[in-house]
Amino acid sequence: MATNQFNNQWRQHYARFVTIVLAGIVAVLAGVTCFKGCTDIGKASQDDVYVPSADEGYIKRANDLLRLLVDAGNAEHYKVHPHSISQLQQRYPALRFALPYDEDAVEGASAADIRLVGIVADSIKDEQLRNFYYNSDLPALLETQRTHLGDRKFRILFADSAFLAIERIEMLPGMFKLALEKDPWVGVVTCAENALFADTTHCFVSWGQSVLPLRLQHGGAKPGCQKVVRMDSVAQAFVTANGQPIDLYRLYQTYERDSTTLCIRWKGRQACSVYLDYISTDSIRIKTQNCRCMPFDGHGAMAPTDLAKPSMQGNVYPLRHHLKLVVTPADAGRPLAEFTVSRSNPMLTLSSLVRSNAGLTRYNLPAALTDRFTQQVVHGLATTLQNTVYKDTVSLSIDPILSMVMEHELEAYARELRTSALKRGFYGDDQWELSLTVMDMATGEVLAAPYYRSNDRHLDADLALARKNPALTRRFIGSTFKPLVALAAVLADRRLDTLSTIGQYRLLPEVQGKVRKAQFLGHTTTAWSDEGSAAHFWNGCPSMQHFLTVSDDVYPVALVAKALNYGQRGASPFAFDAKRREVDLVEQGDFTWANSRFITVLDSLYDIPSPREYRAHDSLQMEYYTWERLRVNAANRFGLDNVSPDPTLLYYDHFTRPGATLHNELSTWVLGQGTNEWNCLKLAEAWTRMLTKHKVKASLIAGRGKTPTTSLADKFDDRGAWNHLLLALRRAQSSREKALLWPMQQAVTDLNRAEHIADTLLLFGKTGTPDNYKRQEWKSLKGGPRWLDVGLYCMGLMPASAFADVQAGRGGRGVMCVVRVTRIVSGKHKSVTSTGDNIGIQSTDARNFFSSHPQRLRKFYRLVQAHLQATDNDKNKE
Repeated sequence: MATNQFNNQWRQHYARFVTIVLAGIVAVLAGVTCFKGCTDIGKASQDDVYVPSADEGYIKRANDLLRLLVDAGNAEHYKVHPHSISQLQQRYPALRFALPYDEDAVEGASAADIRLVGIVADSIKDEQLRNFYYNSDLPALLETQRTHLGDRKFRILFADSAFLAIERIEMLPGMFKLALEKDPWVGVVTCAENALFADTTHCFVSWGQSVLPLRLQHGGAKPGCQKVVRMDSVAQAFVTANGQPIDLYRLYQTYERDSTTLCIRWKGRQACSVYLDYISTDSIRIKTQNCRCMPFDGHGAMAPTDLAKPSMQGNVYPLRHHLKLVVTPADAGRPLAEFTVSRSNPMLTLSSLVRSNAGLTRYNLPAALTDRFTQQVVHGLATTLQNTVYKDTVSLSIDPILSMVMEHELEAYARELRTSALKRGFYGDDQWELSLTVMDMATGEVLAAPYYRSNDRHLDADLALARKNPALTRRFIGSTFKPLVALAAVLADRRLDTLSTIGQYRLLPEVQGKVRKAQFLGHTTTAWSDEGSAAHFWNGCPSMQHFLTVSDDVYPVALVAKALNYGQRGASPFAFDAKRREVDLVEQGDFTWANSRFITVLDSLYDIPSPREYRAHDSLQMEYYTWERLRVNAANRFGLDNVSPDPTLLYYDHFTRPGATLHNELSTWVLGQGTNEWNCLKLAEAWTRMLTKHKVKASLIAGRGKTPTTSLADKFDDRGAWNHLLLALRRAQSSREKALLWPMQQAVTDLNRAEHIADTLLLFGKTGTPDNYKRQEWKSLKGGPRWLDVGLYCMGLMPASAFADVQAGRGGRGVMCVVRVTRIVSGKHKSVTSTGDNIGIQSTDARNFFSSHPQRLRKFYRLVQAHLQATDNDKNKE
């Protein structure tokens, strides 16, 4: 009787509220269920959408006006060389600019963050254009940009100069796409299922800004073991008993150890507790202490927990899809809390459209449940696809828990690096950028791209999301390029597979000024790597394995020099200038760089544009590439450039410039410097191709199952040269000479032992320390260009069985990682002591992210182990 009375009172008091809440939950869960196997954007309904052209109408006239004002500033104020916002407005007085961070210059702010926020109408001399300006939406759009600096409404393209000279400003036409049916984009953004909390073995408890997985009970759980959490009404999230944020990886470890009971408590009501046990895949036990819980499902209210029963006996309820739990005190006062238990993981739905009493609104997963880059991607997709031709689900390849956990690890490692750096004499106000790029070798799908940037700490969330992930920006990659270029060399000329350079070059005692000379393959040239420990490289290198072990700086240049002379009917790109005693790079006789066998092989291996197709300054070149599975028209400027990688630049055209020499251009290029710049996604893709022999493509969109790839090895009659290079790289890991690769090999050996990995993980890694260099493209708005100090580490983890498949030409599986650590110094530079010792960032700083932290490596392994294990298709291979 008491139970029925409680039910009637509760329904009368809360019926309307529960109806609205349940409708919202059902809409979200129905969306997740309906879209669950959908991985691609649906077909475009062109008849339903108006897509404006940048070459006509309003956008063209607005761009013409902007071009006129920019050209006037460049012509009339060409002597002003801006390095700040105020100086920029002196050069372009008809335009108004702003930074998201300050009214004028801020140390380390980059040109990419500048926003156009106004036009001085009186500066428009053309009467028709002035009338157009006053009668268009341009003033309103500029005001919107001024008040929402986190978004970008205009693309500002700067000329390649030492100061902020604008080449042109253009509107982003994508934001003007309009659906003829005035409905918002109804699609859903989902992400990859994580390895820790599978739907088959977990249900999920949601409240406020947080989600907690609950493990299915297992026989080894100790009676009474509980994971205690409490509800924080201020943060609207579950927290630990001590009030700290929930660490999902520690929760996973707790479940693995012995605990499968979740105990929920409330601040100020320590006596009230709700205990949840996931006892089977379709039922849950709820136990209460000093409170009552009323469950609701899609069919309505169920019987509440019975206070008359012993508290530890509890009630068992069916869990078909989801349950809404309303908890009230024992005296039936106001509810303590209302939360949801669901069979499917709500963290996998990053963005969806829900219908509430306020109408259609877009729900995005709270920032507390994922990393910043995933938030940037979701924000970019939701705003770009709003009111466009796309109507279905976008399934990202990103694993949200892997991304979030590794973002926290990067932040912790940044603090460790900074403390160490200060002891080594670094500047205290240096900026730091750390990134980790994780790729599935079997598919090319990007599993995670978390990052940490010290300069974002004091920005609000919207402005921080407007800044580009540093992993997407192109930079020198140092010695991580050496194995890639060595592969191209041996495939261009398989005789180079067994090259020994002992006796083929040497340093000369002669010094002209500060320039050291060397005898190289029969010619005198300016030496590189002629100081300190690197000087011994000029004694020659006996083998490919030794070159990779010690990261020799002369051997790979010899490989490339010999490969360039192969298959050109006797022609050569090298000419010796006896007067300057230097080896020049030229196109002579039958030789051309574009048709060189070596360059052709390099292009076909890594999809790097040949000189004939090269677009050095097109920053949108990779935008379509990584989002290709969206079936987007690449010519339409999709609008996701802020979450797309910069193109890889190799600047082949620099090899034919007047005065280009082997020392100044080719040697630095081979060593991953000079004119050789990569983003981390493209670098991970190139390494994956080298390690699997298959043409995987970097993608942020998940494919249906295992994405089919084509063999690269079939293009070459390499006669074992490719396998020999991979074996040399593999064996180089175990050498303690120079200790560049061995620490990580030891860490992986310990990982295999600690995790009892039957299919032994093999390591393929390479460190890279680009020379400290000025970055003109990354202009500082104060103090000129910035100095970049970079450490890089490429790491491939591949099971032994997968490597056997690679050797047999059947493709491979595994995980590819790129760790990049960057120290940024504005207006000053300090990386070398007076004695010549390098105190700057080195490749070991990137490698040590894992090699010096075995627990971090074990955590990473558990988060990615699903991508290292054989699938059914792998097991059924002939």
